[in-house]
Amino acid sequence: PSHPSGAAPRAPLNRGILCRLIAPFVLFAARLSLRSTHPHTRRKGVRRLAHAPADRAAPLLLASLTDDHPLVRAAAAELLGELRITEAKKPLLELLEESVGNPYLSATYWDALSSIIGRQEAFDPDETEEAERERIERWRKES
Repeated sequence: PSHPSGAAPRAPLNRGILCRLIAPFVLFAARLSLRSTHPHTRRKGVRRLAHAPADRAAPLLLASLTDDHPLVRAAAAELLGELRITEAKKPLLELLEESVGNPYLSATYWDALSSIIGRQEAFDPDETEEAERERIERWRKES
């Protein structure tokens, strides 16, 4: 079928190719956002990295795990989990230890680690802090 304008239809652009084409712009915008003094802007910068190639986004995401704001760290953890960046295991385990007692952060870090390691392990809101710490230690030894 022809296009209403009479032009031949174009094939859709492959997402991988599109990501490579826009990667320099995405990375520039993300780096700019990550330098902001506002945590919500830095969080947006992390989220922009979802549109960059994983190998180019990973160093920025790993660095964002040390951000002073928990929302930025959580956003980085989520994307690292989605991308299954194995270098994130150790820093995520450390963040998980620091987040015991914070249900939102604990759940986020457990989900990210589960995706990276390939083993489903969910946050349990009924688990005691001591039990969660023991579970984290088991994961540390197994990883």
